[in-house]
Amino acid sequence: MAVPIAVRHLFTYRLGDGLSVSPQRGQRVLVPFKKSFVVGYLAGVHATPFEGEVKDVKEIVDSEPLIGEEAWQLAEWMASYYGRSLGETLDLFFPTLLRGGWKRNVHRERKRKSKVPSEFLLKPTELPSQYTVEQTAALNIMLPAARERRFAPFLVHGITGSGKTILYVEMARAAVQQGRGVVVLVPEIGLTSHVARHFVSAFPDRVALLHSKLTSRRRWDEWDRIRSGQADVVVGARSALFAPLKDVGLIVADEEHDHAYKQEDGVTYHARDVALVMGQRWKAPVVLGSATPSLESHANASRGKYRLIRLARRVSDRPLPDVDVVDMRFKRNPDKRLSWLSPQLHKAMVDTLERRGQVVLFLNRRGFAPVLRCMDCGEGVKCPHCDITLTYHKADRHMRCHYCDHRQDLPEVCSECKSTSVAMAGAGTQKIEEDIRALFPQTGIARLDMDTAQSKKRRFEIMEGMESGAIQIAVGTQMITKGYHYPQITLVGVVDADLGLFLPDFRSAERTYQQILQAAGRAGRGEQKGRVFIQTMSPDHHAIDSAKHYDESRFYETELRLRRQWGYPPYKRLAMIRIRARHEVVGGEGALAVLQATKQMAGGKGVEVLGPAPAPLYRLRGHYRWQILLKADTSKGLHEVMEGLLDAKGPRRAGYEVRLDVDPVNML
Repeated sequence: MAVPIAVRHLFTYRLGDGLSVSPQRGQRVLVPFKKSFVVGYLAGVHATPFEGEVKDVKEIVDSEPLIGEEAWQLAEWMASYYGRSLGETLDLFFPTLLRGGWKRNVHRERKRKSKVPSEFLLKPTELPSQYTVEQTAALNIMLPAARERRFAPFLVHGITGSGKTILYVEMARAAVQQGRGVVVLVPEIGLTSHVARHFVSAFPDRVALLHSKLTSRRRWDEWDRIRSGQADVVVGARSALFAPLKDVGLIVADEEHDHAYKQEDGVTYHARDVALVMGQRWKAPVVLGSATPSLESHANASRGKYRLIRLARRVSDRPLPDVDVVDMRFKRNPDKRLSWLSPQLHKAMVDTLERRGQVVLFLNRRGFAPVLRCMDCGEGVKCPHCDITLTYHKADRHMRCHYCDHRQDLPEVCSECKSTSVAMAGAGTQKIEEDIRALFPQTGIARLDMDTAQSKKRRFEIMEGMESGAIQIAVGTQMITKGYHYPQITLVGVVDADLGLFLPDFRSAERTYQQILQAAGRAGRGEQKGRVFIQTMSPDHHAIDSAKHYDESRFYETELRLRRQWGYPPYKRLAMIRIRARHEVVGGEGALAVLQATKQMAGGKGVEVLGPAPAPLYRLRGHYRWQILLKADTSKGLHEVMEGLLDAKGPRRAGYEVRLDVDPVNML
């Protein structure tokens, strides 16, 4: 029996004579566990009587398995690769109402008719009747794999506005014609509706939506539509990968470079990597698309592991926007209240609005003011549970931690020196929105970030406002830079391009480069040419300068040289061991104990062990954190060390917790 807890071995139970349903692998089974009942998954039946004391199965919930053999094998691979229990990975394949403590019977529920998702009530996207020369050439290469039902990994490296989505739709059409299902992944939940509209146009009434922000009831509805065959094209965030399709004929990962595809807790899978394994098992093509491919995918394409498809021109040969870099060290706004806005960007906004164009301002920092600092001693107001400063949110007049969501009132005095000279510093999206409303009082303005995106109604209002032109200036975090196509946007301002450039993470330059180009790609998709302003204190950094000149060759060559020099992906495989504890001394001692065990197991396996070192975010959600980094040429040695650690020490021991992360993305 596979039970969804963090214990990797299977459990044995007795099947009583009173059970009317014959046992089959994959059925959900209600079993006693500790002092309650849980829903587990039947993994098999002992061929000979089991010796030892066992408890009885209370109920076999399903008359037949709800998970197919391919999905079961994928769950087994994920459990092994990511070092989790089989029960935890199987849970990923079921909606909340069918797992954990729930024993809802799927067959009884099928009688209820599902409603059409409200997201699809938006106007469908009109698909083009003719394709560009590049799109046609790409489809000639890609379509045979879908029609011949064979695995083939493609990397579609297409500049923004080159028409990658049309390739996805045509590949999906070929898979559906073969009677197979389609999974289309997007990195941001806010993008699901936008992307789904293209597929609704091609496959009316056959598209389902899956992501974690759906209510449990709604997620069940969509899951049931897919399982019952009413929907065979699934669009969603990373969890959509586990939709109950009978036969998968195509998997698409749009914006494949995006780090949101990595699950950071529980089963720490990367949806892009699991999609490739899934494509091999289903014998289905996998399409990875991006205007700024990850260095790992770029290297795989260069080595011939992926078939590279290039789309180097925009639809209708529209030019890429002109890019201006504004050196904020010397070209600050004379008005200190608008220190974030350069005179050049301000003037460009005025000119754009006079021409009835739309403006996007991108800043990857939400809130009103990121720092509340004492002007006498310099101390910032920090979260009591995390090693970071609190951000001021003006809407509810609270200081808020963006990691643990701790909230507190604005302090009147400094906690360190008791001075009353406490002032706000910096700008977040809320402040930019307020400033812009004061500068352009007669203009339609909206803000799209995690605060406003929580409301589905507000998110759709913003989408409709951008599409109709009622919203002339949009301010937002990175979610506003991905996937959206609004032809009237002619100006994009990257407010603080340095924001993530110098984080203690070897991917910081890559992320900065990607975010700038993704933001720039929103401009000039219509008849008017676009323009982009990058405000930075580091205009000569290779990530900034490469983005300015659209010089991807220089960026990839520079980054790959640095990665090779310091031993990071794509030249090395990584695994991270994270140790955390409530008490600092206990955690530090635990980190040293884990280090000693890790070095013993790594001996002779070609694995380099670095650490332990305090994590860059040393205290988070009330826990002190340490990290041990493993590097190796291949994943084999890493997994041997991981297996040894998992067998030697459980996740909790002696007051500290050990977590393993294969192919880590977040280094903080």
